[in-house]
Amino acid sequence: MADPKFCNKCGSSMPAGSKFCPECGSIVEGTEFEKQRTKEMNDMVRENGFNTVKFLLTIYAIPIIIIGIIDIVNASANANALWSNQSFQEWLKTQTLFKGLTLATLTDYFTYLGYLAVISGIGAAVSLVFVTIRRYWLFAVIGCMVAAIFCFWSIFGLFIGFFVTWMILDLKPFFEEFQGEGQ
Repeated sequence: MADPKFCNKCGSSMPAGSKFCPECGSIVEGTEFEKQRTKEMNDMVRENGFNTVKFLLTIYAIPIIIIGIIDIVNASANANALWSNQSFQEWLKTQTLFKGLTLATLTDYFTYLGYLAVISGIGAAVSLVFVTIRRYWLFAVIGCMVAAIFCFWSIFGLFIGFFVTWMILDLKPFFEEFQGEGQ
């Protein structure tokens, strides 16, 4: 434990029992006040972590499920609109990879994209539930991974999905089933 008669930051002498240095104002290390302050800061950081994860999962899950459902419902109309576009038809003629593309296949692509979006959104929503209740950490991680993997069609979504998964991994000690471990 640090010598309570001198400040560890500026070296000024302090009266015994001081909580703060009278010269620089820093908290005296090793005191109960410093320990309590550290615990409060750790609790605040943990809460901010949970709140950030919940915010990111919410702003992803809800809109992507809605967009996916709309895409599934409107797959035929979207495919028809794209198929009837003259610029698309001209582009399509230059592409050997899409040589056999038909309107039915294009409709299927739009439908599949909608299903991928819905599955990704559901994964994020499942993760959100478990993060919110702070239980079943593994299911929160798996839900977020499902959201990230099924969002492979968007590099931004994929990156954010893995980033949020990493954040959930970091919050493991604060889930109910891990409380008290390692203490």
